[in-house]
Amino acid sequence: MDLEKARFNMIEQQIRPWDVLDQEILDLLAVVKREQFVPQAYAALAFVDMETEGNAATGWAASAPYDVICISGALPCVPASILSQVKVGGRIAAIVGALPAMEAQLITRVSETEYKTVNLFETAITPLIGAEQPSRFQF
Repeated sequence: MDLEKARFNMIEQQIRPWDVLDQEILDLLAVVKREQFVPQAYAALAFVDMETEGNAATGWAASAPYDVICISGALPCVPASILSQVKVGGRIAAIVGALPAMEAQLITRVSETEYKTVNLFETAITPLIGAEQPSRFQF
């Protein structure tokens, strides 16, 4: 598969038709290696307009630590498995909570064991499939 041709086609046949016309955005899409952000088995699908089944709910520890982690689905809480994958000084952007009240959070790792969390705004998005669920009281 010609990845550069696939990247070009994605921009011209998927992104531009959605009225994304800002040249800076289009230029970034041309250089960002999307195939590096999916499991190897899905690299050929990195440019397809569809959801893939890769379980991102626990992150990708094999390539950690990261400067920034952006989680694109809601989590009931940010699991330790993801917190541990960001560098000291690194940040995690996450939507945390359950419907109807979720918070956009910016979590900064301030030391090997400490994190600072800032609640940015309330929102509601689709939950991340496979997310770790907190223990709950049961009768």
